[in-house]
This record gives sequence, C-alpha cells and structure tokens, in this order.
Amino acid sequence: MPLEQCVRSGLVVAACALLAVTACLPPIAWHDGLPAWSPGRKDVEWRVGYHRLSGINADTFSLFGERFVLPDYIINYVTPGVRWGLANEPLAADAGFASVVALYGGGLGFMVGPAFGLGRCDTSFSVMFRPSLYMFSLGIGTDNGGLEWTPWYQLELLLGNGYRAKGVNFAAGGRASPMAAGLVGVLGLSLHPLDLRTEVSYMWPAATLVTGRALTLGLTAAAPTKR
Repeated sequence: MPLEQCVRSGLVVAACALLAVTACLPPIAWHDGLPAWSPGRKDVEWRVGYHRLSGINADTFSLFGERFVLPDYIINYVTPGVRWGLANEPLAADAGFASVVALYGGGLGFMVGPAFGLGRCDTSFSVMFRPSLYMFSLGIGTDNGGLEWTPWYQLELLLGNGYRAKGVNFAAGGRASPMAAGLVGVLGLSLHPLDLRTEVSYMWPAATLVTGRALTLGLTAAAPTKR
C-alpha cells in the first residue's frame, strides 16, 4: 500500500472522516452520557444523548464532506448506547456499546464499539474508570463513505458524590482520546425511571496535527429495562 494512502487512512481512523490534505485536526473526544456509577448486577440501561461541539481557534478542515472554516466550527452529534450492570455495591462494573452519529452538511458519520466501566460506588462517593473502543465507522452521503474498521479509543476517569445521591448526582474528571485531552463534568437528575444527565467537556490538543480547543455541551436521557 502506498505511503500516502496509509497516512490518509490513518487520518480517517483518527478523525472518523476524510480530512483535507492541508488541514489539521480538531481536538475531538466524544461524549458518552455516562455517570460515575453503574447499574446493579444484571440491570440494563438504554440511553440516547444530543451533544454540540464548538471549536475555538481551529484550522480549516473537512469532515464527512463538510468544510469547517477557520476559526470556529460547530459539530452536532447523538450518542445512542446500552450498558449492562456486572456487580453489586460497593463494586461498580458495567459493559455495553457506545455509538456516535454525527450530523452536519450533506453527510452522516457513524461510529460504534464496546464501552466498559470499573470502579467503586456507594451513596456517598463514587469513582469510575471508563475505557471505550469505537471499532467501526460508516459514512453516508459523502464521497468516501462505506463501512470501515477504524479503531478509536477513549479513556475517562470520573469522581462523584455517589450512586443516585438524593436524586441528584454529579461527577468530574478527565477524558483523553488520540486527538484530545481535557476536563469533563456530569450532572445527573433521577426522575424514576428516567435519568437526565447534562455533560460538559473542554478539550485541548493531544497530538501534533491537532489545533484549537473544543467545548462540548450535551444532554442524555437514560432509562432501565427489565432484567
């Protein structure tokens, strides 16, 4: 395989998109809508979130056929997902699937893969480590669409005030991806059976090809199902 094609394929993997040859990448790290606690053993939770990523002082680049011009840009995406509880308190563990559906311009980008959580939680304190691996991507409505094997990892560490503490739970920590690293905060409200979670993150570049900063705000609705 020619070197140029290898490099371009690597950029597609990193940004889940075909990027312009002269462009730099934005500091992207996707939201997942997950708090610092896990469902009880054998419990199942479905979720869907809407998020808005705002780029600051970023170079011009192309993503899924849409051109984002210096210095600012907006990316909207949704995050359907599901997770299964694997442990009972005070241990916290879950496994499931996370996905990203990016919507803008004339294209649509889709990523999906497994997501895990491991930590400790009770009614007063919680800590959770979350690795995610988005393994496949799909572009629709672009010149370079189709299903591809595009592994993209993310790591997240959250510390919070406990499992559904008084109906309100919050957590703060950090998140890192191949392109970005930064701070993340989650505020959750339990309305039984529905959970509403607001998520905010601020990302800085974590690689030489990345420029600018990214502020992302999101809202996720989650609900349990029968065991």
